[in-house]
Amino acid sequence: MNPQDPSQQLLQQLLDIEAPAPIGWWPLAPGWWVVIALFCLLAFYLGFKIYVWWQAQRYRREALHQFKKLQSLTGKPKAEALITLLKRCAFSAYPQARHHIAGLYGEAFFAFLQDQLTPKNRHDIKKEWYHCLYTKSNIEAENLQALATFTLHWIKKHQQQALLNRDTFLVTNSAHNSATTTAPTPSLPKQGAQYGKL
Repeated sequence: MNPQDPSQQLLQQLLDIEAPAPIGWWPLAPGWWVVIALFCLLAFYLGFKIYVWWQAQRYRREALHQFKKLQSLTGKPKAEALITLLKRCAFSAYPQARHHIAGLYGEAFFAFLQDQLTPKNRHDIKKEWYHCLYTKSNIEAENLQALATFTLHWIKKHQQQALLNRDTFLVTNSAHNSATTTAPTPSLPKQGAQYGKL
């Protein structure tokens, strides 16, 4: 027998290379715990903000539900119901001005509603508003539809955070009181300070 090639003998003596065991994912490195903690805090914060927003919009959802119920009405009863719905919605949106809102009627209330919309969201339906408010019967369908559209639009689009013209209320009311009485200026304007009765 021919002696085996020495190179072949050396190759036979070599052992297979064993790869190291894979690095386990557990336990986590400290950096990952920090990332997880931050993620949990962010998720909790966003969840809390969404919950607060959802609760704050509850009155809008209820107003929209009531609006749907009013669609079966017609004529003067529907016009009165829509205006009443707007006032109730305004009470919920601006509880700090509830007393002031309760004293607004006609043109004054319409002006108040317009002021709580951003300029791009305002609808000029003053003529239709007057027609629906002061016509005792036979309200034209176009005017009633305009009032219904405005009501739905206002419920969805009015600014809830604060009265958009609250500073104007206070300034105007202060000037009015200083000219008529020495009583201290109330936190909200009296009727007639800016928006008076018709």
